[in-house]
Amino acid sequence: MKMEIKMKMRMELKKIALAAMLASPAALVAQTEAPEHDIDIDMELNKPVMTVNGESMTVGHLLAYRMTRQGMPLPPDPMQAQDVLVNELFNSMLLAQEAEKLGLDKETQVIARIEVARQQTLRQAALDELIRKHEVSEEDLKVAYDEQHGATEKNEYKTRHILVEEEEAAKQIIKDLDNGKDFAELAISKSTGPSGPNGGDLGWVETARVVKPFGDALTKMEQGKHSSAPVMTEFGWHVILLEEKKTTKIEPPALESVRVELTEALKIEAVRKYLENLQNTAELSFPEGSGVQDSK
Repeated sequence: MKMEIKMKMRMELKKIALAAMLASPAALVAQTEAPEHDIDIDMELNKPVMTVNGESMTVGHLLAYRMTRQGMPLPPDPMQAQDVLVNELFNSMLLAQEAEKLGLDKETQVIARIEVARQQTLRQAALDELIRKHEVSEEDLKVAYDEQHGATEKNEYKTRHILVEEEEAAKQIIKDLDNGKDFAELAISKSTGPSGPNGGDLGWVETARVVKPFGDALTKMEQGKHSSAPVMTEFGWHVILLEEKKTTKIEPPALESVRVELTEALKIEAVRKYLENLQNTAELSFPEGSGVQDSK
């Protein structure tokens, strides 16, 4: 009797776990990492769920369908979510079978769409496999950590600027400043930037948070001085005043606290390089009259 109860409990655990997996594809990973549930995932994914007009659908089909729903909401209860998915897939199968009866699967555009869907599925499977297989060494992890979190201090600059459209106008403003005119007053009357009405005040900024030419100019300026030459950026011509500079010590995060984030970034970068190599070694051509130009 106890053995029978235990077997029933185990079956219920399997049902609940599979329902949860279907409600959230991410739960599949949790199931494979949780042997206490006593579930053989490969066996369960191949388990038939229903047969519609002789065509069988498995748990794997349900999960695959779930992952195509692109964030469409499901009931929070796993069992109810499973029922919704089964019903949706049932209706999808009926329509797909009807399309085949009508010969729509032989139409050129339908064939093309099926092939593109196949390619997208294989593409994602390849990406998932590459990410899964790529091993990130401790040395690589340490290098990435030092690059992103190795700085022990940061520089901040309290600055004002005057933005104009023409270089000559910026040069004239510098002459006016050299002759003793007030920077804030000139900013109010001359600047076309949003900080103009506030005397060009930008507050405290870091070079990483401003456009590069502006940041590069800041790092070369003396405190209390304005720029001796106009600085050109994509927004126009700047005259900059560095009012004050300060250096703040940075307490970097512990390696363990960013390990997962860095590991994923390194894996993605490895996949990017792998794909780049595939692109460089692929034979690519465009038939004449295709309307597509070779950009290589």
